[in-house]
Amino acid sequence: LSARSGYTNIYVQPLDGGGDARVAVPGERSAEFESLHAFSSRIDARRGVLLFASKFGERDALFFWDVGRGKVVGRYQFPSLIAIVSPTWAPDGKRVAFSGLGNDGVSDLYVLQLPGGELTRVTDDRYEDADPTWLPDGRALVFSSDRGASGAEGTRNLFRVGLDDHRVVELTAGAWRDETPRWDPAAGRILFVSDRAGTFNLYSVDTLGRGRLESRLDGGVFDPAPLPGGQRVAVTGFNDLSWSVYALPVDSAARRDTFSVAPRVVAPGSGWSWPELSAPAVASLRGRFRALLEALTEELA
Repeated sequence: LSARSGYTNIYVQPLDGGGDARVAVPGERSAEFESLHAFSSRIDARRGVLLFASKFGERDALFFWDVGRGKVVGRYQFPSLIAIVSPTWAPDGKRVAFSGLGNDGVSDLYVLQLPGGELTRVTDDRYEDADPTWLPDGRALVFSSDRGASGAEGTRNLFRVGLDDHRVVELTAGAWRDETPRWDPAAGRILFVSDRAGTFNLYSVDTLGRGRLESRLDGGVFDPAPLPGGQRVAVTGFNDLSWSVYALPVDSAARRDTFSVAPRVVAPGSGWSWPELSAPAVASLRGRFRALLEALTEELA
């Protein structure tokens, strides 16, 4: 994503850095692509089809864009969801996971079945769950969430959730921000960025909570995506008053800095809470408001 032309577009750029970037999807010039949500939503690609979210009318839609044909080949919109963030292809190509903001103001994880459009809610609680990535067996997601012990202060950690049992397991813990996880098939690990050492750097963790530092840079890196071959990771970074995309070689020396978290199952409702929102009167009002929203949604549908 870039606003280099004055509009935020989706671009295609050769990995070797040669040649000019070209616009794949023009944004902000039509009702269909009113906003591509730069800095808040990731894009994904599979076999020449881009997967992204855009504001379309009064709420977000999920778009499938064929790069070769330069056209939309699929679009899904959901009456129960206002915003769609960071959609990602499943390994089998038959499902899509994303973070959705519901009419109730809660951000949870969802899985869309293709091509029928059946929508399954994976998490259902008061926490903000974002940036899901699939594990290779297609039976679980890893995501970033504020459901950790210090989440009320704005910190985020990584968690795994099973699609069959919806059981949530903690993979990282601490008063920092662990964000934008992405599965790396070459390393068999989950890449993510974290500010646990002061500046956002690249880290990785396996499904057993054993993690390590992968880069040691002063400027900060964001949005990791593994590149073919397993030796480099695409990241974004801010330098010389602008954002750019970089191919970052993994720093083998940095891997001496390791950490480990014993994965534990996070019981529903065991995270932080606002005492004010737990009062019986507030809970009753929230229940009535949610019922009203569901009734209005059914009527509009």
